[in-house]
Amino acid sequence: MYPTFQKNKINTKILIWDHNKEKVFTRALEEFSKKDANERIAGIAFHYYSGDHFENIKLVREKFPNKLLIHTEGCTGLSSNKDEDFRNGEIYAHDIIGDLNAGTNGYIDWNIILDSRGGPNHKRNYCNSPILLNKEENDFIKTSAYYYIGHFSKFIKPGAKRIAFSKYTDNIELTAFKNLDNSIAIVILNKKWFKIDYNICINDRLIKDSIPANSIISYNIKK
Repeated sequence: MYPTFQKNKINTKILIWDHNKEKVFTRALEEFSKKDANERIAGIAFHYYSGDHFENIKLVREKFPNKLLIHTEGCTGLSSNKDEDFRNGEIYAHDIIGDLNAGTNGYIDWNIILDSRGGPNHKRNYCNSPILLNKEENDFIKTSAYYYIGHFSKFIKPGAKRIAFSKYTDNIELTAFKNLDNSIAIVILNKKWFKIDYNICINDRLIKDSIPANSIISYNIKK
């Protein structure tokens, strides 16, 4: 494929694997040991269906710091009630935070929009998506996944770099980035059933806040 791309002046980057995370490190080791692979392969693509495996993503990032790490597919089951819908949003946020903190460059959902059944799908493998057409198919519904993903995409801008942080409890999950305009984007996830109070300390700046049960909060903090 690579020689064909070069011959036809196609600049599309080639990603290997495009499967679950549990074997992404061993596969990366195998592929990049082959002749000319380092030049021809831009990075590794992966999915989340076999579990978190954030440690594997971190291992790949440390071993191959110049390669792209892209989550290229993920979805949840179709929601039947409000509680399940919010759970789907939490699943996305948990995985995005873990992947970003482990060194992932980008995150792609499997589907942006599906019909009211979670299709079409020739294998009847219906699933959820950020946007669903309503039953009459003349309007659409934004699911919780749409809004949870938005907490990342709206505030972590292209070119942002992940920055270090320290948190006082495992009850919250978070990630932090510095955008090109020097603003700080912070996303905090609370999967617990209770409200959590916290302070955000950035140098000598202090922000006191709290996050409700089962919710997500994002910040865009400018100097």
